[in-house]
Amino acid sequence: MTIELYRGGNKVADITRDSFYSYDSPVIHSHSPSIDLYPGDEIKTTCIFNAMSSQRYVYYGDATKDEMCFGFLFVYPKDAISFPIAVVVIVVVVVVVVVVVVIVVVVVVIVVVVVVVVVVVVVTMRILINIIITVIIIIINKEITRPH
Repeated sequence: MTIELYRGGNKVADITRDSFYSYDSPVIHSHSPSIDLYPGDEIKTTCIFNAMSSQRYVYYGDATKDEMCFGFLFVYPKDAISFPIAVVVIVVVVVVVVVVVVIVVVVVVIVVVVVVVVVVVVVTMRILINIIITVIIIIINKEITRPH
């Protein structure tokens, strides 16, 4: 596996060049002095998998006997990595959408609570009115049926 750095279409450096890889003993490369990356730089990863001596068909996969190619790069310091403006715009749009959704949910919850309170008050008032009417009817019936 090789990882190469290109700048302006020209190869600048080999970041890695490993002709043999063993899952049991992976190679970690560190560079001193460090390799600087600049806007517009390209990183090219090339993998060659020789399965000529294999006794089975070899397929792509993540098992140790499968064909695979993973190159991991660590970049530091974190502050040196700038995000493209598209990423910033997407983040801002997502934040605005989340805020709008939260506001809508809060308004809906408030409306539902108000409706529930109004329904409870109306039902309670109807029950109280029915009780008062029943008591008045009972009093009137007692007055009518009471001997004079």
